[in-house]
Amino acid sequence: MEYKAKIKFIVMKKLIVLLFIVFGLVNLQAQNRKQTNANYENIFFKGSEVLVDRIVYSSQFDSAKSEAEYLITIYGKVKGSNQELCHYVKSTEGLEYYKEIFETNYKRIDIYNTKYKIGSKPHYRTSIRVSY
Repeated sequence: MEYKAKIKFIVMKKLIVLLFIVFGLVNLQAQNRKQTNANYENIFFKGSEVLVDRIVYSSQFDSAKSEAEYLITIYGKVKGSNQELCHYVKSTEGLEYYKEIFETNYKRIDIYNTKYKIGSKPHYRTSIRVSY
């Protein structure tokens, strides 16, 4: 009787290990498939391809300046690390313009983000370059 219990225990251990291996492989395949099915294959950040998760177009009102601010945020991965790339535009026409650019299949869209200081305060400049 004790011999059968040991065999059952060994078989159960092997099944659990096999289950973990299969689960790991399936999970890895799902991540790879998600990365290869990118909607935006032509977007690059500082020369590296961006695996875009989503692009959000938003606006907010700044009561101190008494004006609206319009923002384009690109969420995705660059070289394996999560990035949130922000670009401000001056009007709703700017939002529509960039929305059309991102939804159209241009040859290449490059996003650059540079940092500079005025006094001790850091500032950022974001630019978007489109290759036709």
